[in-house]
Amino acid sequence: MKHLKFFWLIICLIGFVLVLAACGSSQPKMITVGVINRVPGLDPVIEGFKSKLTEFGYVEGKNIQYIYDGAVTDPSKLAPTAQKLVEAKPDVIFSVTTQAAASVQKATSDIPIIFAPVNNPVEAGLVKDLTHPGGNVTGITNAGGDPRRLQWLIEIDPSIKRVLVPYNPNDLAPSTAFASLGEPAKALNIELVPHEVHNADENIQAIANIPATKKLILIDTCGMMLLLSISKIGLTQPRPRSCLFQRRTCSPAR
Repeated sequence: MKHLKFFWLIICLIGFVLVLAACGSSQPKMITVGVINRVPGLDPVIEGFKSKLTEFGYVEGKNIQYIYDGAVTDPSKLAPTAQKLVEAKPDVIFSVTTQAAASVQKATSDIPIIFAPVNNPVEAGLVKDLTHPGGNVTGITNAGGDPRRLQWLIEIDPSIKRVLVPYNPNDLAPSTAFASLGEPAKALNIELVPHEVHNADENIQAIANIPATKKLILIDTCGMMLLLSISKIGLTQPRPRSCLFQRRTCSPAR
């Protein structure tokens, strides 16, 4: 149900922009949607909104086309990929993850940009605030849930005193999420165990190396990276963990 609501929010935002793009034209127009994504594991998000747009009458190859060359796993290639996408002059750009959204925002102030999901779009500089984002950017955010998730985990198991927090220091989203846990952890008398990871393989190694005898839980700041890592290595010992599912929506840009 939460995933369904998530996709509906995305579709409403994209539909709003596409209607604006088609206004003023007496002839049916081929709508072009540029897509940029940082994480391969989030490709299902892209397929999800394409599927829903099809239900709304936007049929690929008939009245809508997508520009997407796959996830940009190398951060150094985000800027040139974003610039190339902007030069293709799509009607709207759909960006997945904070880094992807920031890269296209720097490349254009004219083409409407919709992001999903972004941890903290305000701190990332993507929008002014959630109610009045301003500019040409809007989208879906999962901001603000990390301290609450820590609280919930401790309520579930009060004996927990240490929490493993894998995060990528080069990515603003998980770095912001990790920073937000500091004060709540102190108040709860919880020791945070930060572990820097830069890709899915490092994340898998970090999780796999947790001794089964240690009372250590996982808080996800790396989003899909952690979920894929857990499923890939198949943790055999039971271990509480928390992952992001909360979604909020910015108002339409401008």
